[in-house]
Amino acid sequence: MAARRPKNRPRSKAYREFVSEAEEILERMRGDLADLADQRATRDEAEPDLVNRLFRSAHSLKGLAGMFGLDGMSQLAHHLEDVLDGLRLGRVPLSSPAVGLLDEAVTVFSTLTQEMSESAGTAPSDSVAAALVARIEAAVRSPADSPGTTDPVARLAVDPALLRALTEYEEHRLRENMRRGRRIVLVEATFEILSFEEGLAELTKSVREVGEVLSTLPAPGDTPESQIRFSLLAATDLDELALESALDLPNARIRTVAAPVSGEDGRGPEAATPASPPKVTHAESAPVERSGQNDSHSGDRPGDGESADSVHGPGEPAGGASELESLKSISDTVRVDIKKLDELMNLVGELVIQRSAIAGIAARLCADPATARVGTELSKLHKGLDRKLQELQSGVLEVRMVPLRQVFEKLSRVARRLRRDLAKEVRLEIKGADTELDKLLVEELVDPLVHLVRNAFDHAIESPAERERTGKPPTGTIRIEASQRGNHVVIEVADDGRGIDPAVVRARAEASGLVSPGEVLSQRETLELIFSPGLSTREEVTETSGRGVGMDVVRANLTALGGLVDVDSTIGRGTRITLTLPITLAIIQALIVGVAGQRFAIPLTSVLETLLVEPGSIQRSEGREMLNLRGHPLTLRRLAREFGLPEASSDAKLYVVVLGFGDSRLGLLVDRLDGQQDTVIKPIQGPIQNVRGVTGATELGDQAAVLVLDVSALVDDAVRRREAA
Repeated sequence: MAARRPKNRPRSKAYREFVSEAEEILERMRGDLADLADQRATRDEAEPDLVNRLFRSAHSLKGLAGMFGLDGMSQLAHHLEDVLDGLRLGRVPLSSPAVGLLDEAVTVFSTLTQEMSESAGTAPSDSVAAALVARIEAAVRSPADSPGTTDPVARLAVDPALLRALTEYEEHRLRENMRRGRRIVLVEATFEILSFEEGLAELTKSVREVGEVLSTLPAPGDTPESQIRFSLLAATDLDELALESALDLPNARIRTVAAPVSGEDGRGPEAATPASPPKVTHAESAPVERSGQNDSHSGDRPGDGESADSVHGPGEPAGGASELESLKSISDTVRVDIKKLDELMNLVGELVIQRSAIAGIAARLCADPATARVGTELSKLHKGLDRKLQELQSGVLEVRMVPLRQVFEKLSRVARRLRRDLAKEVRLEIKGADTELDKLLVEELVDPLVHLVRNAFDHAIESPAERERTGKPPTGTIRIEASQRGNHVVIEVADDGRGIDPAVVRARAEASGLVSPGEVLSQRETLELIFSPGLSTREEVTETSGRGVGMDVVRANLTALGGLVDVDSTIGRGTRITLTLPITLAIIQALIVGVAGQRFAIPLTSVLETLLVEPGSIQRSEGREMLNLRGHPLTLRRLAREFGLPEASSDAKLYVVVLGFGDSRLGLLVDRLDGQQDTVIKPIQGPIQNVRGVTGATELGDQAAVLVLDVSALVDDAVRRREAA
């Protein structure tokens, strides 16, 4: 008898889908919960759109877990829904302990998901989820509302049938706005049926700019067959005249149904009104198909049997264009494992190498009169293959490119947490979030950038009192800016804090044995000591930093990615750390150069130009070889000397490959140039993998293996030597 499959064990091919989708949902929830925690500390009510987003995420988690038979996780997500629904409807206050358990629930969900990932799909135990469910249930229980309170909705000068059509959530938003002393208005408009959706969407957008749309409802009354009339119930701080002027819609009629009065909590309109009207999502102002009858609304909460996303937005009737567009977007999106993209890119890389081999064979055939005709035909085929392969290569690279926004969003959450933990007022400014980078590079950037943000908070930004003593605003600023420069992406992390004191860095380095007391260092070299393992300028170790780890990880990670990290700091004014790295490491064009019979590949992204120079044009200054390049001195390095190879005779002409990385320049002296080729960089093993100046190896079209130069390391070494001199 075949063994029974354990209950709640997803199929091996399916569990990865669950883990991937669950992690994506949980990542969104973590960001939204961080915002909710900020609101919990400063106000008594959460923003409706934030709670709605969290509710939809919890609902998606419940459906996902239920689909895979994960009962414990499904129950936990269901209770998250209950808490968030109570928060939406005002039954659970923002200060409730149940709200405080949301973070813990997401952490538990993440842990259980991780357990599934590590155990190849085995369903985790339900005991942890069940224990948290019990705590949530206990926290949600609260005494019933005190009787005898007059329902403020009863005071509305509006048709009772309209009020009966409101959902429970819409009634809650209506009561909350009346409690805050806001004006409740009914905006009625008539539309031609053919342009109804566009007209209603425009009206809704206009009303949202001056208030909150509470509900969208068909208006009673007779209208011509070619027209339809709708009403918007809204809350605003403007009077009718100002509202009419702001909307400027000739076909709309505005009527106040509840004038502003002091809130039920004793606050007047001005004290109760937030600085800006809360943002409203489609779920808050969703027009629902309603008959004139009194429907039951106990099931209006998006949940059992209905996705939260199925609530229709303004101008989106049930089953309308918005729903079709949503379904279309789902069918057009495919979740692909990055490893599969790597495999595809590796295959493209092998084709690139074969293409180069075909080009070499065609050239040799063309050079021989006996085979020139065949060589010409092969060259034509090669050109067609080259065009198609370039399209394939470009398409695969485009799929791998992702915006830095996802990394920057994580940094925003880190900053919010540090702001609370360290009690510092810090504003995080982010620019260039749409800058794109290879997915693999983006993943490797997370840790370095988190380290930089943590150090800026803990080391750089002073306390509000200290900043005021030095004439600075109490709120510090950390600026993260990304931009594309040619084939590189540059990311700057700058702050307006206390800056790095070179004397302190030098003293710590001497105490750690990193430099000797008499060793001469430039300011740049002194500042770069912060990237040394174990060196910290902080007196005490905290949970945030101070152990001397982190900055060395930044440099190590950037170097592994073929990148460069640079630091600049001024005492009392702040620090700027610049990361420069290539857009992709997948397939790169390389310049093939020759030295003493050996060939090397130089990534073309770092090659600015090439020159043929006479030996007499090379000058010496302070022990270094220099070239006057259009009035600017260019430091030269002989590639043969770097690798211990025989150098060309002193009277031989040499080629100069001008390299640029970041703002630094270097001229590399080589014997010859052997043209350009598309290359795939492969890692190398053995002793040579630790040789500075080498980043990997590649295979050329003639099946020869050559070393690929690490331009960032060569340029960095040249800058260090120049400053040391």
